[in-house]
Amino acid sequence: MPITYEIDRSRRLIRTRCTGPVRIGEVLDHFGALDDDPDRPSHLDVPVDISGMETQPGPEQIGLVADTVPLRGTARMFAQHAGAHFEGVDIFDHHDQAESWLAERTAARSRAPGEDTGPS
Repeated sequence: MPITYEIDRSRRLIRTRCTGPVRIGEVLDHFGALDDDPDRPSHLDVPVDISGMETQPGPEQIGLVADTVPLRGTARMFAQHAGAHFEGVDIFDHHDQAESWLAERTAARSRAPGEDTGPS
């Protein structure tokens, strides 16, 4: 598996390691596995080792949903770091806003060059 993790309960750490080719779907699966892991501590400090990773994220977009002020601050920090690796990163209050933004960007990317994209 390209993403593995080890929980160190005594130090309240989740050590994550990415090796080989890593795809965005595998990153999302990893987050799901962490959410479901009964040994996961409530406080998450996560050092991530990407030194063995052979791929960079593709041109995907990330629509972050953060509905509180503290979460928006966290999302802004994440967006600042992730922005260099993704085609687009933005923050939204609701899932439907994020999904609409993603759909619009995907549609715009799939249009042929020079095709009329309508008003800006």
